[in-house]
Amino acid sequence: MKRNRGVSDTRNLTNGPGKLTKAFGIDKRHNGLDLTGDELFIEDSEERVEVAETTRIGISKGKSKMLRFYVKGNRFVSKFK
Repeated sequence: MKRNRGVSDTRNLTNGPGKLTKAFGIDKRHNGLDLTGDELFIEDSEERVEVAETTRIGISKGKSKMLRFYVKGNRFVSKFK
């Protein structure tokens, strides 16, 4: 992940959606993939977390929409609201 991003600071590795996808090597060729398939998938976990929901940041349109979700208290979140 550090190599994909070209950074050494772990805290700055995935603090934003673009940084996260780059760290994982996810790009446009993954667009439209079935997320229940074998190449890229979301795995279920027994771990339960509290999810925070806020308005988006760093955009000009749709600022009031609650479309930003993150694990509450996660130290890799770019900015808390």
